[in-house]
Amino acid sequence: MDIGFKTSSGYFSLRSAALVIHDSRLLVAQNDKYDCFYIVGGGIHENESSAKAVVRELYEETGYRFEIDR
Repeated sequence: MDIGFKTSSGYFSLRSAALVIHDSRLLVAQNDKYDCFYIVGGGIHENESSAKAVVRELYEETGYRFEIDR
């Protein structure tokens, strides 16, 4: 279950996202429903670190396993 809660002005969702850069190229995704590009990421589950969440989201959205290299 993702971490989030209702506020007086909407809903807060705790998320993690990755800037994946390789050979001076930035990995972005695109959804057919929207006319834009975005970086890969998603909600953080309860008891999950942001680092583990972003690695999981990268795998879910790309099918590739990534490691964090700061």
